[in-house]
Amino acid sequence: MPCGTSWTDGVGRLLGLALGCTMAPVGEAWATPPAKMPLEAPAERSADGRACMKPQHAAIQAAMADDAELAAWVASSGDYILRPALQDAGLQAHSVWFVIPSAIPHPMSVYVACDASGAVRLTSGNPRAVWRIIANEPTPPSGSALGVLVHELLRDHGRHQAVVPETVAVESTASTWTLRFQIDDRQRGREAWSVVLDDERSAWNRTASITE
Repeated sequence: MPCGTSWTDGVGRLLGLALGCTMAPVGEAWATPPAKMPLEAPAERSADGRACMKPQHAAIQAAMADDAELAAWVASSGDYILRPALQDAGLQAHSVWFVIPSAIPHPMSVYVACDASGAVRLTSGNPRAVWRIIANEPTPPSGSALGVLVHELLRDHGRHQAVVPETVAVESTASTWTLRFQIDDRQRGREAWSVVLDDERSAWNRTASITE
């Protein structure tokens, strides 16, 4: 995991996620849990043939295989719920999904992204996977929109955070991006993030409790 983070101090203990929308306040819970979606059908495509509309169970398992806790979430297709996410994020070649373990009493989730081939990647806490997604978009977002998207794909779902748009600075080449921005965290205050998206040296660093 990047920056010395672990599933126990951040993304892995994702408590209090509001699952009604991607940036809903922490602590909002479902009145009725969403219905489980069938997972065994072949990966679907959007009308333009590019974005995978529903990842397959085996591909989700492969994306989670390197983390024992997450692998346990998806041991069988009945152990979790898939829910679409980030549908207005401007992604054309990928769809993003919440993976929500159904046996855990507290709302928890991570993001996976699916491409047109059906390949699935875990993005939460995984800057290299985020690089691959951005690099394979035909028209990646830019400026503050890119900062918001990168933060959302990486973030700990157990924290209520928002990017401060005017702080986003992006340096890019044809296939690499360096982003610096600040976020407001409801519990921790202002944080400074720096994210490098590159095939070989993707990284994610945070400096907490900065002075505005």
